[in-house]
Amino acid sequence: MNKLHLLHDAEKLYCVENLSPEIIAEKLNISRRTVFNWKKKYKWDNHIVKTKDFSKQFAGDIYNIGTKLLAKLKDWKYSSFHKFVQNKFYDINWGSNTDIKEIIDLNFE
Repeated sequence: MNKLHLLHDAEKLYCVENLSPEIIAEKLNISRRTVFNWKKKYKWDNHIVKTKDFSKQFAGDIYNIGTKLLAKLKDWKYSSFHKFVQNKFYDINWGSNTDIKEIIDLNFE
């Protein structure tokens, strides 16, 4: 039986869901060795770094736009931010000026 049809699923479980190769092998009912070989051959660790770097860059860009141009980022209807909210990466009120003002107004003494 050809296991290559499971390759994409295994990569997603590793890179996106941060599961270990052992858990992936168990979930997909394939050997650990297969998962480790795919991980090495297709350089899954590099994919994780790229995804994290993109996430940081995107968060920084969205935050800058939100704080400079809008009182609330959710008000910018053309932003791809809404897709990230839909996928539960961010809360709908993330990066709003009201949240920042509340943090600044806190008295820590």
